[in-house]
This record gives sequence, C-alpha cells and structure tokens, in this order.
Amino acid sequence: MEFEIKCMYPRRVNTDLIQYLPQVCYAGEIVLVETDEVLDAALVEISKEKILGFDTETRPNFTKGKNYPVSILQFGGEKKVWIIRLEPLKERLADIYKILENPSIKKAGIAVQGDIKSLRARCHFNPAGFVDVSDYTSNLGVINTGMRNLTALIFGKKISKSAQLTNWASDALTPKQIQYAATDAWISRRLFLEIKKVIEENRVVIEPEPEPEPESKRFNLRAFVKLTIKKIFDALGGKTGGSEPSDLKRRTKKQSARSGRACSSILQPACRHAKKSVVSSSEQSGLPGSRPSSVKVVVKPKRRNKSEKACGE
Repeated sequence: MEFEIKCMYPRRVNTDLIQYLPQVCYAGEIVLVETDEVLDAALVEISKEKILGFDTETRPNFTKGKNYPVSILQFGGEKKVWIIRLEPLKERLADIYKILENPSIKKAGIAVQGDIKSLRARCHFNPAGFVDVSDYTSNLGVINTGMRNLTALIFGKKISKSAQLTNWASDALTPKQIQYAATDAWISRRLFLEIKKVIEENRVVIEPEPEPEPESKRFNLRAFVKLTIKKIFDALGGKTGGSEPSDLKRRTKKQSARSGRACSSILQPACRHAKKSVVSSSEQSGLPGSRPSSVKVVVKPKRRNKSEKACGE
C-alpha cells in the first residue's frame, strides 16, 4: 500500500525563534573574481550552468542622501560559487552582464528587482531569466519573505547575517564577507530548487488559516469604555442601575437642579432686603406706589484691621 507524503509548511515563521535553529553555510568551492584572467575562465563556466543562485552586495549607506554603487555580484552554481567584484572589473561590465541577459540561464534570488535596479545603475542591460523565489512562496500562501525567514521555514536552518552591513567596497574582502556572499548565492539556488520540486510533484501543503475567533471572545473596545465609565461614575456617586448615557444625563440634570435650588436659597434673603430698601425709598419720596427707574446697589468692602493678614501675606 502506497502512502502520499506531503510537506507541511507553516504560513509564517516566528522570527524570535530563528536564532535557536542550527546554522548552515556554504562549504563548497568559492571563486573570487577580481582580475581579467579569472573573469574569462569564470564566464566560460558560468555560461554552462542552467540554474544560478543570484545576489548582490552593496556598501551600506549611513549618510542621508549618499548612495554607493553595487560592489559584489554573486552566482551560485551546482558545484561552485563565483563572487565577482565589480569595481576592479568595471571595464568588463558588458561581458559580465551578458549572463544577466541570457534567458536560457535562470537566475534565482530573493527580491531580485532591487538587485536588478542596482546593477542597471552601473551599466544598462535588459534582464532576462530572473526568478524571484518569494513570488513562488507567496503564491503558495506563505506570508514570510526574505532569505533568512524562508531558509528557516523551508529547511529549518538559519543563515548568518552578521556581515550584511560591512564595507563591501573595501580594497580586500574578509573571509567572513566571502563566506557570507557565497552562502547567500548558494541558498538562493537551493530554495528555488526545493520549492520548484514540491510544486511540480504536488506534495506541498500549507498550514491552513486558523478559524476566526468567536465574536463573544473578541475584545470590544466600545463596551470596555462604557463599562469603565460606569464603574468610575458608580464609585463617585453611587450605583445608577445602568450604564447608558441617558442615566448620566439624568443624574447631571438632577445635580444641576440641586445647584440651582442651593443658589436660590442663598440669593432670596438678599433679594428680600433689596425689595425692602426699594419700598422704603419710595415712601420717603412722598409718591405712593412710585418705583425708582433704577436701583444702584453699592457693595462696600469690609474694612480689615491692621492686625489681620490676607491669605498668602
């Protein structure tokens, strides 16, 4: 009895856990291309490849408005990786770029459009045969992109990115830079071949999307705010028996009415006193029932003894 074995890939990888995965790096032959003689031999070998891993490296820019030209072009073949330094070979860019214009050679990489743009800034060419691995994984439903994330998701390994922000335009590359550049080109080819294989053999399964959370378990911000206001209001003025805004309006209205009555009780004695004063002044004028056209009330400040002090003095 035959069983169909399918690969189960998650839709996303936990980037915080990548650091705990075993590290992988390229352990094959690396050819550093810096001279015309080495370039001629490398171009002959590269032209025989059907699938190449592809990547570039550029000196990082830490100053706003300043950009550096692309420095390194990497090709990962079946048995070798070629690291081509473009600055020493800038007079041979047309020969190098023939590989980039060859449609019969697939160049597989991650986010290749950015690399193509950087290369065209040095010398114009018509790109052909490029494959973006992230397009394949996105079509499958994988959410994560980037070489580091896809390596962890597909192979369960991590690649070092410690040399990414080093000076790729220096006079001589360090062994750490050479290893980093070679690993990027090599893993790009491996990712493409692996994804291509599982797609062609129809043995890939992507982790299904989780079921949506029930409405009852979702966080309701509006209800939370209303409940919080009710609790604060109850703590200040007692329980209202409801949390609707109308309760708050009724309570505010009652408080305003109470304040109005309190003000009336304070002002009534003063009003009666003013009325008596008006009546007495009318009687003194000898005109019964007459009313003054206006009443001027003058409030004289209370004199303060010299021994008393105002607040703050």
